[in-house]
Amino acid sequence: MSLLNHDCLPNTRTVIHENSSDFSLFMNLYASTEIWKGENITQQYVPVVKGTPFRRKALKEWFFDCICNRCSDPTEFKTYFSCLQCMKCWVGYLVPEDSLNYDSIYRCSNTESCGHSLSSKEVQELVQNYEDLIKSEENSSTEVWNTLLKKILSERIIHNHHFVAINLQYEITQRIVKGLNNEKDFELIPQCVQYCKNILQIVDVISPGYSYYRGVILYFLGNLLYCLYEEWNSESPDITSKKQTDMINIKEIVETIREGVIIMSVEPEGSIYREMADELESYEATITSCYS
Repeated sequence: MSLLNHDCLPNTRTVIHENSSDFSLFMNLYASTEIWKGENITQQYVPVVKGTPFRRKALKEWFFDCICNRCSDPTEFKTYFSCLQCMKCWVGYLVPEDSLNYDSIYRCSNTESCGHSLSSKEVQELVQNYEDLIKSEENSSTEVWNTLLKKILSERIIHNHHFVAINLQYEITQRIVKGLNNEKDFELIPQCVQYCKNILQIVDVISPGYSYYRGVILYFLGNLLYCLYEEWNSESPDITSKKQTDMINIKEIVETIREGVIIMSVEPEGSIYREMADELESYEATITSCYS
């Protein structure tokens, strides 16, 4: 395993198992995407859900500067995952001129009519301010977090696909799925469905295939859709609006659940991730028994 190189778009996923007889550990390596003959087999050393400057600085602990395809692309494959929205024209994104240069100038992608720029330090300070703001509210309610996300996006500096917004959407959704205070907040469930779909748009680019992170998002989405399905199926008055009932698509729910099961079922028995797969399987069994 130590022979595998890092890539910020890895093509494998590692699963650690424990031998119950002697408590020794062993690892399985799974392809998360197709690996072609002659292609390097890679893994991730740092989380893929951080922006390029943050990943590259973290990778300094392994004594190298990452120059993978994702780090080398200032737009991170057109996701603009680390790019701020331009505060001058509100149309373009502030994109680093050289993403492999820690001190690169960030210039508006709308070069024909704008050309606004900020220094790397200014960009990182803006991002850090938002992350500090989110951290200051980490003990607040989910509703407060959701309001905070809307406020941040309304300022039009952090856009919907920036890693700060994506990570906050992830945290809000995780809280709802866990059933904070053992309550299902039906008002936020449809919103969190949209958060999951937004996250998947990015994950399908930066962590595609059978990646662990993608499996978790599918688990979240499967839970949320199943919750809506239960309410719809029971004809509860809590879910009568067209906006909510439009989201009930049996085929979508089953396909989401099945893919989540495939990704998570390779995890070891008794692990929290295998429990996710088992939970999703029980949802699928319930739905298919009603529609078989």
